[in-house]
Amino acid sequence: MDFKEFKETFTDILPILYKAAPLIGSFIGTPATSIIIALIAAVTNNNPCDHATLAAQLKNDPDLFLKLQSLEATHGDWLKKMQD
Repeated sequence: MDFKEFKETFTDILPILYKAAPLIGSFIGTPATSIIIALIAAVTNNNPCDHATLAAQLKNDPDLFLKLQSLEATHGDWLKKMQD
């Protein structure tokens, strides 16, 4: 998947990420995107390379909102250090 396809896949789920976990969402489109996608994939039990499935689950799984909030709370300090 090239960047254009990646961007199209994730554009419609960015508002979900920003609402559930703004710190995590802020990394999409940065050099740390692959790390964030891997974290999200771990929470969703998906392959981090299967972007379409990840995006679909983010749009359709209401429990994922809480999982993302928990992920951000658990890794918040580390994520903030990455921003600096």
